[in-house]
Amino acid sequence: MTTASSEVAGAAPRARSHGTGSEEPPGAGRRLAWRALPWLCPAGLLAAALVATGTPAPQVAAFAAYWAAGLVLPGVLVYRALRGTTGSLAEDIGFGAVTGLTLEAGAWAVGTYTGAQHWLWVWPVPVVAAFALIPRLRRHWRIAAPAPLPLRWSWAVATVMAGAILATVREMAVRPLPPAGASYDNDLFYFLSIVHELRRAMPFETPQLAGTPLEYHYLTFAHMASASLVTGIEPAAVLLHLWAGPVLAAGVLILAALARQLSGMWWAGPLAAAGTLIAQWIPLSGAVPVLPRYLLSFGNPSLTYLLPFLLATTAVCVDLARGRRLGTGWLVLAAFGVMCAGIKPNGLPVLIAGLACAALAATVLRRRPPWACVAGIVTLGGAAMLGRSLFAGVSAQFSLITISLFEPLRDMVAFRDALAYSSSAYAAGVSVLARIAAGGAAAWVFAIGMVCWWLLLQAPRLIGLLALRRERIRRDPAAWLLAGAVVAGLGGMWLLNHPDMAVPAYFFRSVAPLAVVLAVWLLADARAEGVRWTVLVAGGLAAFVVCWTVAIAVPVRQPAPTPGAWAAELALPLVTAGATAIGLLLVVRRQRPSLVRRVGLPLAVAATLGAGFAGALPARLLHQVPIRNAIGLELSTLSVAEARAALWLGAHADAGDVLATNVHCVPAPTVAGCPARASWVSGLSGRRVLLEGWGYSDAAFANNGRGGLRYTHQPAPDPDLLELNDRVFTAPTAADIDLLRARHHVSWLFAHSGAGPVSADLSRYAVLRHTDGPVRIFEVNPAP
Repeated sequence: MTTASSEVAGAAPRARSHGTGSEEPPGAGRRLAWRALPWLCPAGLLAAALVATGTPAPQVAAFAAYWAAGLVLPGVLVYRALRGTTGSLAEDIGFGAVTGLTLEAGAWAVGTYTGAQHWLWVWPVPVVAAFALIPRLRRHWRIAAPAPLPLRWSWAVATVMAGAILATVREMAVRPLPPAGASYDNDLFYFLSIVHELRRAMPFETPQLAGTPLEYHYLTFAHMASASLVTGIEPAAVLLHLWAGPVLAAGVLILAALARQLSGMWWAGPLAAAGTLIAQWIPLSGAVPVLPRYLLSFGNPSLTYLLPFLLATTAVCVDLARGRRLGTGWLVLAAFGVMCAGIKPNGLPVLIAGLACAALAATVLRRRPPWACVAGIVTLGGAAMLGRSLFAGVSAQFSLITISLFEPLRDMVAFRDALAYSSSAYAAGVSVLARIAAGGAAAWVFAIGMVCWWLLLQAPRLIGLLALRRERIRRDPAAWLLAGAVVAGLGGMWLLNHPDMAVPAYFFRSVAPLAVVLAVWLLADARAEGVRWTVLVAGGLAAFVVCWTVAIAVPVRQPAPTPGAWAAELALPLVTAGATAIGLLLVVRRQRPSLVRRVGLPLAVAATLGAGFAGALPARLLHQVPIRNAIGLELSTLSVAEARAALWLGAHADAGDVLATNVHCVPAPTVAGCPARASWVSGLSGRRVLLEGWGYSDAAFANNGRGGLRYTHQPAPDPDLLELNDRVFTAPTAADIDLLRARHHVSWLFAHSGAGPVSADLSRYAVLRHTDGPVRIFEVNPAP
């Protein structure tokens, strides 16, 4: 929000929502403490959770200090200088946090390009000093005209933060810090290896394929690498435990600010944040996973890290859509756009589509082209190309996105069972449309019904599109901005295909929060027209109770693998809930017909959000049928000895050393056609590996479906190199060892007896340095 946008902040709805004297005790010091108390609660909860899950207290304190002094403080000052203030310190902190992260990314890029990455701690000093010493900048240390939001807002937003933090606690509990014997999502080790890689100087290489350029959207992990370099905390602790809490807190603050910016109501902010981060799909069936179930994914940090940046970019675009001048805010728009593209490329294109929709709506409403929106589209388009070229690379994986209808159905158990769409059919390249066509008219009816079923259960994230039915909202181009982005995200999910189905789904997941904001905006508009709180709250609670009761009471069975059996299973809870809703509607209509016309739409929105909150309760899983995985998700189950050995290597090998290993697949051992996604050796050791797992390489993606194998199961991209690599462990010779050292710069051998046979002769050609469980570590030609 620019200074100009603070006109909305000072509008009548917000003025009425300011705190009253009864909320704050007298005295400046006591008032400050009273206002700080809500924020201390989630902060204390996060700190306690981190310590309880094994993060050392000094690391928690160091990370908090880095965020406060090294990111938020300079970020708030720069954001105020470029965009002004909303009048609320909490909202300024949210926008300032993403600004600080943007500045950090720039400093990291310069540092790694020049080889001065260990001096990253310096960059906040001149920024803060400039705002302390230059008179024109010194005024940004304080808010000239404070407009604090009511204390109720602070407590509500802090409660949502606490809920988001509790979600991270669950994740941290199942991801203990190494060395620990646990099962990890294998992707986490891949991400950890990238964090280690980004601590080095450019050019970056793929850690599992030493010498191969890194082609990945890696700005999320650049933040983790920067934090690790500045604080001295190990990358594993940053990735597995520390990074998510502060990022989620910033996302909550920006989401709340965006909802208030659009609606003018203070309560819209915490409700939109809760609807995004806590409410889930409607729990009317436990038999089938509804994708996406969670908008955020701790197994994919980029999606969570994208949230505050995309929302902050949307807030700037709202000003463009409403015809406000940005001034120096154009720099903020461009910088945030580059960050979005480098974090996860899926989000910015759909936001650009939303801005184009807003431009079209503004042209119709104002009878003239909104050139500022056009300039914004050009700016974000350029930022998308620049961000991708700088921080996402030119990976061939992007070229594998094709147009194909209904592909998300392949990840739903009902579709796979009813139409015999097995994992082998997917691996062989059989499209969903081809399977539907082969099943005839009944298959088409079933598939279309599945799509409608998905849309219904995702209603808490889609009901906001109905806000365009409200006259005042429909005449605001900002509403078309949000709606256009959500529709574009839906199109990206259901019209595109990729070997990894998560890629198209990210188009929708990245902008689904905007639909929740639209829904809350509709409720705010209804409240402004006099619809009573009691009606909306009653509708939400009724839907909550009905959906919860249906989810618990209706038994879930594993039906026969036919379209008819699955259709009956899925329809039963929907019919039960629908009949209840229709019955209540008929009763109300018979008593007061005018009430239905006036409050029907906002009541439906409130009820849908209430149903979404019912979906957030863990007990909905009580009747869930075990889900069979269509694509074979692999977990890395490590013993303490394995983790300890990899950490030992990281502590004793030089930062630039390359190692060779016989670990390639998850789970071990390495056999033909196994999932070549191993990355725990490079992830935990922090060292480049000549050839570890190649399942995420461009060559593997390009060969997806060849030989009836998924990309993760494809043969190695360089069979000769694989043969040389593995021969060193099974039948070592002096010539092969010398070839590894001279041509591929290998200094260490990480031999795992569980991954494959390890010859006893290996110690004749390399020096055994460490043994732990099934792992033996050898040094090649060690220094005297």
